[in-house]
Amino acid sequence: MELNMEQRLSQTLSPLQQQSLALLALPLPELREYLSQQLHDYPLLELSGQGPESLTALVEGLEEGAAPGEENPPWSESGIPETGADPLLFLKRPQTFTDDLLLQLAGLELPPLLRKCCLYIIYSLSPRGYLLDSEEELSRQTGVPLEVIRQAVYAVQSLTPTGVGAHDLSECLVLQLVESKQFNPYTIRIVKDHLDDLAAGRYGRIAAALGISRQEAEHWCAQIRQLNPIPSKGYASGGYVQPVIPEAAITRALTVTMNQTAVPVITMAEEYQAMLACAQDPSVRKFLQSNQQQAKSLTAQLDRRQKTLGDVIACVVRRQPDYFRLGPAHLLPMTMGQVAEQLSLHVSTVSRAVSGKYIDTAWGPVALRSLFTSALADASAGGVKTRLLELVRLEDPAAPLSDGDLCALLAAQQISISRRTVAKYRNELNILPASLRRRRPGPG
Repeated sequence: MELNMEQRLSQTLSPLQQQSLALLALPLPELREYLSQQLHDYPLLELSGQGPESLTALVEGLEEGAAPGEENPPWSESGIPETGADPLLFLKRPQTFTDDLLLQLAGLELPPLLRKCCLYIIYSLSPRGYLLDSEEELSRQTGVPLEVIRQAVYAVQSLTPTGVGAHDLSECLVLQLVESKQFNPYTIRIVKDHLDDLAAGRYGRIAAALGISRQEAEHWCAQIRQLNPIPSKGYASGGYVQPVIPEAAITRALTVTMNQTAVPVITMAEEYQAMLACAQDPSVRKFLQSNQQQAKSLTAQLDRRQKTLGDVIACVVRRQPDYFRLGPAHLLPMTMGQVAEQLSLHVSTVSRAVSGKYIDTAWGPVALRSLFTSALADASAGGVKTRLLELVRLEDPAAPLSDGDLCALLAAQQISISRRTVAKYRNELNILPASLRRRRPGPG
């Protein structure tokens, strides 16, 4: 009989570490809601510090149009007036697109991992409601199997408004057609293969390609025009700009100021601490000790959250100095894996740290996650879009640049992307095709 001994190393997260990671994933408004729930579960705890007042002042400042990227961020100002209003009320009116999706998601019976993936996807949506990252990229970012990510995408796309979570305009319209009476081979082919023709009104070309009359082509195109190309349209309207609470402010001088005052301090009231010192009854003493231990545990987890988040933000600033100094056009390719390696963190930790978080810059509030982009040849997707906008701005109005022209100009700048990608980015930027941008000179 032969015995083989093999030594293996495995790492298991403790409950404290798991809870710390959960707190890291929460944006500030959700973090405050979570801590409020803790006060309900542990009634002897209380929130102290300047969190509520500073949060209210920050939201009010944003609503009044305070300039972003100030050298002194609004939460560091002194003399903030006290108020009895719940600062989160400013964030709950009116209901946002994300709020609506999260409310619908709460009503779905999903396995825990699938639900977490749906949350990640919802927070990853563009302002228009599109999912710009591929399923493969989401799988790499989260470390979740591709099949689970695909199920999560299907779940998000099942929410309303129909079209949410689509990867591009064509898929958005297809999702809406599937649920409408206009779902047929002609409308599907038009939105998949002839959107440019539809936009330019080239009904004859569409009719020839589909083998139908021009009148039929015009009819189906009219039906498609009634669909909604922007799933998030209509939310938070009426001139109200939904404020965000930045985790940090970064100046052009690359100074990082963490928004510490928006994070509440958890303590156990002094009277209960004094009671613990002299409590004789075992049950009372156990109850007091559990509350005290929870206060210490939450404080340690909050400190850990702030440190990890601060390290990630500082690393981003070090890797993207020109972005913060000069503007979005200078955003360089950067992946979560690169930041994770530099900070000796797991990539999933970086993903949690940036999910749903905002930073205040000289260019306004920016979603931290938007700074992580898929690497193209020599520029990030965000940088390419900025260059596209600049090229279109400088073009000759009488002879606008076609998608092929834009592709060639970008290639001359060492940015290698396909004509199809140029068309995709142009649509996402709401730039019309060249034929519709042409402006004929008036009589001289």
